[in-house]
Amino acid sequence: MTASFRELCTRLSDEDTAIRFLQEKGILHQQRLCTRGHAMKLTVERNGKAPRWRRCRKAECKTEVSLRTGTWFEGLKLDFRTAVLFIYSWSNDYWSTKFCSKELGLSTNCSVSWKRLLREVAAESLLSNPLVIGGPNCTVEVD
Repeated sequence: MTASFRELCTRLSDEDTAIRFLQEKGILHQQRLCTRGHAMKLTVERNGKAPRWRRCRKAECKTEVSLRTGTWFEGLKLDFRTAVLFIYSWSNDYWSTKFCSKELGLSTNCSVSWKRLLREVAAESLLSNPLVIGGPNCTVEVD
């Protein structure tokens, strides 16, 4: 069963739940190792800093890596909750700039950029997984 936009907004009440949602879906890492092979810990600070993977505070290794590094979100700035809501909205044909501005708080430029990005993702998916139209004893006419 597909959730409604309202249900998704309620379910993803904050950035932490959106991060966990994306981790469950395999889009964000659930665990990371630093370059020295140490397990890293995810930290989400309340002071507005972006979530990041952090190695323990041992003197020999204080590695930090953005949560977005090595994922589909690398180089993107939109917060995770808004990104999930945008992807849901776009996939359900709620993609007008007015909707994105009013309901998601996105600027026109941001909404246009994300629409372009998702069109590219959809096109890449279709090219990687072509659909067969028709079949034996079935004629398909394309106008």
